[in-house]
Amino acid sequence: MQYCIFRYEVTYEDGDGIHGYVPYRGENTDEKTLIRFIKKYFAGTKPYHDEDIHVTIEKFYDDPKEWITEVRTWETFRYLQNVNNYGGELIAKYFPDEFPRK
Repeated sequence: MQYCIFRYEVTYEDGDGIHGYVPYRGENTDEKTLIRFIKKYFAGTKPYHDEDIHVTIEKFYDDPKEWITEVRTWETFRYLQNVNNYGGELIAKYFPDEFPRK
């Protein structure tokens, strides 16, 4: 499993856009995988082209505890937790008093 934080930018067909930082964990951290992740959770419903999504890895983590310690209070992490319990087993393992979230 790989752990990182990456920046994303989505430019919509109308010229508007969104951007932010996202905590990510998964088997792959290649560009295509990260773009799929943004399309699934953050890109929204406004029309855009795949080539208008840009991702840049900002930081890798070797230790899952270091990663979860840094990202567990982020709004984007909490959103992912609410959607699919993203990182829930790490919260339970390293911060049992915070699990389950209410």
